[in-house]
Amino acid sequence: MLFQLKPRINDPADDERLSNSLATLAVHRRNAILEAIAVSARELLRSPDLDTSLPRVVECVGPAVAADRLSIVLNDCDLQPCERGRIGKHYTWNASGRYLPEVSVTRGRVVTDEGLASWMPILAGGNVIVGKTEDFDSDARRYLQLDGIRSVLRVPILAEDEWRGFIGFDFCRSERDWPPTEIEIVKILAELVGSAIVSLRRLQVLELANRVVETSPTIL
Repeated sequence: MLFQLKPRINDPADDERLSNSLATLAVHRRNAILEAIAVSARELLRSPDLDTSLPRVVECVGPAVAADRLSIVLNDCDLQPCERGRIGKHYTWNASGRYLPEVSVTRGRVVTDEGLASWMPILAGGNVIVGKTEDFDSDARRYLQLDGIRSVLRVPILAEDEWRGFIGFDFCRSERDWPPTEIEIVKILAELVGSAIVSLRRLQVLELANRVVETSPTIL
């Protein structure tokens, strides 16, 4: 006996339930990111030492975003203005939960040397880079494919209007679409890091001034 399967008719109720589920998931994810940013703000305020606070930031934000890799990359300028985009401190978290203090392979190299020449003026101009690997130019696509990256988000870090680095999210297991609201939340994190850099720079200037005063002869 042959059985003929009847074609399934889309039930509007099913579509509505799916839509509601996706909306609920988006809200939970956005709230998780917001909570992680709040924790990160406390870490940055608690410690002026970026080598102490930024590892905690990436460990907190990475899982909240459900990224495969999260990196905060600072230009190698000893916290002074830098125009060439030379890669310096590199704080990375990956989905395995293992913190990698620094990627020495890329330190000292210029962003353009990494096959990302088209990205540098965008980031230096304070603009976000987001998209799927297949949508980028051939050099950037080749660079991303070497690391198995399928989609990215790069948010510039500015300190007193100077480009100081970027926050990078990599997705390797699947592609990721970023709603504008979530990108805006990540921008807040970038602003917090930029403010921390400015605070550290001012602290260094103050410490230098104190040393000068302490070592200068007293003039009566």
